[in-house]
Amino acid sequence: MEHTETPRSRPPPGQLVIDPPPEVPRTPPPNPMARLLPVVMIVAVAGMSAVYLTSGAPRSPTFLLFPVMMAVSLVGTLVYGARGAGRGAEINAQRAEYLRYLDTVHATLAESADQEHRRLHRAHPEPAALWNLAGGDRMWERGPAHPDHLTARIGVGEGPCATTVVAPRTPPAGAADPVTVAAVHELVRRWSLSRGVPVLLRLNDSRSMSVEGEPAAARSVARALLCQLAMLHAPHDLGVTALLDDAAAPHWDWLKWLPHTRDPDAASHRVLLVDGAAEPPAAPGCTVVVLHATEPAAAPTIRVDGVVYQVALDVLALPDATACARRIAGSADAAPGRQAGAGRAPDWPALMGIEDPAGIDVDQVWGARLTAPIGVAADGAPLHLDIKEAAAGGMGPHGLCVGATGSGKSEFLRTLALGMIAAHSPESLNLVLIDFKGGATFLGRKSQELRLCYLGARSDLHPYQRRPGRTRPRRRQAARGLPSPSRTPWLGSRQTL
Repeated sequence: MEHTETPRSRPPPGQLVIDPPPEVPRTPPPNPMARLLPVVMIVAVAGMSAVYLTSGAPRSPTFLLFPVMMAVSLVGTLVYGARGAGRGAEINAQRAEYLRYLDTVHATLAESADQEHRRLHRAHPEPAALWNLAGGDRMWERGPAHPDHLTARIGVGEGPCATTVVAPRTPPAGAADPVTVAAVHELVRRWSLSRGVPVLLRLNDSRSMSVEGEPAAARSVARALLCQLAMLHAPHDLGVTALLDDAAAPHWDWLKWLPHTRDPDAASHRVLLVDGAAEPPAAPGCTVVVLHATEPAAAPTIRVDGVVYQVALDVLALPDATACARRIAGSADAAPGRQAGAGRAPDWPALMGIEDPAGIDVDQVWGARLTAPIGVAADGAPLHLDIKEAAAGGMGPHGLCVGATGSGKSEFLRTLALGMIAAHSPESLNLVLIDFKGGATFLGRKSQELRLCYLGARSDLHPYQRRPGRTRPRRRQAARGLPSPSRTPWLGSRQTL
């Protein structure tokens, strides 16, 4: 059974709407009493001073304390009123709270960008690591149904972020806080693009591509492009042809190892490499890659349909390209199913012939005789495990599954058990699940759903509910790993797995 992961599937684009920054608190209208109070205090201070200076009574310095205190109180009242009655403190508090909110948004966007960065680099690896994919699940994975079909990485640069940041509506100019507004604009600018991600090019949208630069540098860019396309696309999906002059032919001798060059006209799309020869006219289903020599000091560039890509282009040395092509050739002979376009293994419902798992008709699926699919063969056909006796044309009732830790033994056993449950009625097959190591192969929520999904899916078809007068057998104590006897009755059966 082929076990595959799907981290290369494109996640749905998301949006993050930022809350608008707070408005600056408005200055409250002045209270008439607050304006009149300083005038009253000034008159009172002047009156007390005049009484003190014009009275004929003995003058003691103590009497000056009262006008001085009133003058200090007046100055304090005027200063407090000039500060706006605490308006600055309110602005600082709102500003601090909003900036803390922007910090949380920044952390969320940074985590999303990091996940997208790792996903893109795994889906579109650098050229020097392509040879590791030969013979694995990812070799020739990009069939017509793949989201990255006929998509190639040309380098590393800037790309749109997976999460789109939606800028808020800022307050009017008079009510906006310049600090928070500037912070929002900086956040939107920072996360509008992701840096250091693969820059992709779709061959379906490109008829002509030119690589310009010093001949050796331009050829290294073209080698990286061709090796990536050949590693990820099958020969029936992508063919490679080269038009070369005598001087350039030795640099492209390694192309003979690629299976994509044997019958390129039979492929659904073709890449035509031109190095030193005349450029042919564009044709449907063909992308022409032309190498143009420029000054030796000029850095290589890629021009696609007149548009120049300003990115750090991928390069691949000639020995590395030769090794990659020979790895592809060796793995192609050992994988006939991939040449035939088998691609990825279908999921479990497809193996069982179930179109909608939510609406299973057990009258159709409960027809097998001790056989169930467990995966696909090399040619893409379903691989069945038949546990009938050898005399009945089966493989026998006994088997042994051997594998290292993490190799997928538990997944295989769950697939086998679920396939047997789905293909047989409870009257014809029961399962006894025993784990002497005490592991979690048939424990946990997923395994409970595995054991009970079919027994409880159609309770109206349960043999002990459809037959009047038939009583349930005596309940037995549940063994380790089995569902509780109070939930699932022990059924008499003719076969036990």
